[in-house]
Amino acid sequence: MDPDDLARFRANYEWFTAFFDGLRQFFSLVIQALPEGFLPSDFAERWGNYYFPRQNFAPTMPDHYALMLRGRQAALQVIAVLDSRHFAGLSRFTPEPSIVAVLHGDPERACWIQDYGLRVVSGSGVHFDPEPPAGSLSGTIRTTPPTRFVARQITFDRLASPEAVRQAIEQDVVGLVTQGLPAS
Repeated sequence: MDPDDLARFRANYEWFTAFFDGLRQFFSLVIQALPEGFLPSDFAERWGNYYFPRQNFAPTMPDHYALMLRGRQAALQVIAVLDSRHFAGLSRFTPEPSIVAVLHGDPERACWIQDYGLRVVSGSGVHFDPEPPAGSLSGTIRTTPPTRFVARQITFDRLASPEAVRQAIEQDVVGLVTQGLPAS
């Protein structure tokens, strides 16, 4: 490999490795910051709390990476949306790679990322409330039975420093959990 190409390859590899390590750290900080009582008393962080799509036919960067947590009364899905095409169509979010936190009312389906969190991101199969809580989107996911949700978007440019990361987690993720689900 040409020395310049090798240097670019290594730089890109190191950047992506650091980026995904940063997302994993962000997710761990979310778990640590959640209010006492949100998670079941027997909660233990494990590989099943994380998801990214894998393809067996060709290596590719995942289009999203998610933290999925089953709470006592609600589920929290924190999704790093890396492909802005997820925001196409009916989405009410800013169409740029970012983190979207979704709190929904079906804790038994905390790991159903396609049917809950990604529906909220895309706006497909979702009825949005005309007057959501300040700084949030809320509505009903058209599942069986229908499920209430509330969500917030954290753009990556807001996460420029450790203090900014802490504030985003406190205001947007913990704030969402503290606020709870809106009434029907």
